[in-house]
Amino acid sequence: MKTRILVCVLITLTFGICNHYSIADDFDWPRWRGPNGDGISMETDWNPKALSEDPEILWKTNVGVGHSNVAIKDNNLYTMGYQRGEDTVYFGEDIVYCLNAETGEEVWRYSYEGKLGDKSYGYGTHTTPTIDGKYVYILSNDGYIVCLKAKNGKLRWLKNIVEEYGGVRPEYGFAGSPVTEGELVIITVNQYGLALDKKTGKKVWISESGKGLGRRSSQMGSEYATPVMYDYKGKRSAAIFWTQGLSSVDVKTGERQWYYE
Repeated sequence: MKTRILVCVLITLTFGICNHYSIADDFDWPRWRGPNGDGISMETDWNPKALSEDPEILWKTNVGVGHSNVAIKDNNLYTMGYQRGEDTVYFGEDIVYCLNAETGEEVWRYSYEGKLGDKSYGYGTHTTPTIDGKYVYILSNDGYIVCLKAKNGKLRWLKNIVEEYGGVRPEYGFAGSPVTEGELVIITVNQYGLALDKKTGKKVWISESGKGLGRRSSQMGSEYATPVMYDYKGKRSAAIFWTQGLSSVDVKTGERQWYYE
């Protein structure tokens, strides 16, 4: 069976889409679903009809196996992929890539040991990198949260939210991308999330695991959605899914504000 490969392709559209801009001018897309997490681009100076034509492929490259999307900032493109080991399909490396957004040339890569999931569930990376200022944050299938310098890929800190903080790995692995909010990184885990200090990776608060509650009680972790930030009663809040419902939490304190089963 052929291995599924994630391929990054950047296209230049032929009917005047941003033909007088560089990639860095208008293409910052620093996280999953864009700057505001809503999937909406504020760009207006382009022609949507060009999407129906055959675009010219500017470049493409193999970044391994996975489901990660791309984040773009300051003419650099960040994504993730999984490269399996030579001797086994079950162990290999998760790799974070930084590529030149205009040429596809590799700027840097960072890798660490990863694990494939059960073959019937698919495998590879699930989340998308998040760029905040000079740093990029990534979360692996198995719960490694990593902070790297965006410029050169040097490690700032690495934590495992399962082994160190008591997070419960969802049945198919973590799939909600990390979100930065103020001085925090918010992650979908357990009943209503986890907050880490974005400078150090230290735990600020974590929600209860939910083990022993409801169906699949041994694996009552989070669902697979990225946290959504919003304002609720004058407080910055996050809407976070888990296996039993949707919660809203005060991102500073970790206090659950409401819950919908």
